[in-house]
Amino acid sequence: MTQQLDVVDLIQRMIRNECVNDGSAESGHERRSVDLLRSELDGSGVDFEVYEPVAGRASLVGRIEGSDPSAPSLCWLGHTDVVPANPDTWSRDPFGGELVEGEVWGRGAVDMLNITASMAVAFDRLARGGFRPKGTLVLAAVADREHARMDPVPIQVHAVVDHYVSGEETALIRWLNGGDAKPVQAPPLPYQRGVRRLPTLVDNVETLAHIALIARYGPGWFRQAGRPDAPGTMLVTISGAVDYPGVREIELGTSVGEVLARSGMAGSVGAVLVGGYFGSWHDVHGIADDPQRASPARRVTRGRRARCPPGGRLRAHRDGPRAGLPRRAERPAMRPVHVRACLDRR
Repeated sequence: MTQQLDVVDLIQRMIRNECVNDGSAESGHERRSVDLLRSELDGSGVDFEVYEPVAGRASLVGRIEGSDPSAPSLCWLGHTDVVPANPDTWSRDPFGGELVEGEVWGRGAVDMLNITASMAVAFDRLARGGFRPKGTLVLAAVADREHARMDPVPIQVHAVVDHYVSGEETALIRWLNGGDAKPVQAPPLPYQRGVRRLPTLVDNVETLAHIALIARYGPGWFRQAGRPDAPGTMLVTISGAVDYPGVREIELGTSVGEVLARSGMAGSVGAVLVGGYFGSWHDVHGIADDPQRASPARRVTRGRRARCPPGGRLRAHRDGPRAGLPRRAERPAMRPVHVRACLDRR
């Protein structure tokens, strides 16, 4: 190859190779993409090795040796196989590799032939430019990563009981450990001891969705919403004495009063429950100007100390502030509860 390798062109050709892995030993045909990558990377000064334990199921490995044998190595690993695609459910040929308005269409265009091709192009440019890292840089374009046990973490799906705040992280962990699906305040925290008494990381769907969108459109796009000190959006759930209960996406920094006004809060509402199960009641006028944030705020004492995140749960109730949220947790969830406005009966 004499001209610079183009990542878009390489992705298109890898898609067209149709290295479909249906789980059988004879599927995949990753040798097609290995031959393509090897021919395109030829002349970079790197000696590539091909591993082919089964005919047609080939993997390619290249190394830019480091200058310091004691330095850690880095492996850029991507697979060349894709899962099957039903052309009847696609608006374009899943193996056509078409370039439409600046976007490549096809199976593997976003998982993960785009990554494998990008790493190959970056590796090629580094090698041709004489790059010499301290630690060895390895490029591996592999076949059939499932059977190679490169995805060794088992995934289990659990349907949580349909109770109020049963999806709160401590309630979820308590339920997975065989207890009631109710939150707990006492330590240890989940990251200290969680499922099966092991440190546990809990992510919510909203965060994962934000990460995916930021990865696609960039942090600048995300910061167009919200405030400079609190960029982005968040989800809040409104219920109680409002005309339009439900889940809403709002810009961070939106005041509690504006959220309630958009939801059709009754004019006689006097108190708002913020924070749900561990929340506390607030005078609606005193909290109306408070901005919604993604992180917990101050602690508020109302009879007993309770954590009060300004974002999350707000609720209005006709009977005024009342205890009994732990008892409510035993009831089926009629709707998500975040903001509860309370009618003042004076």
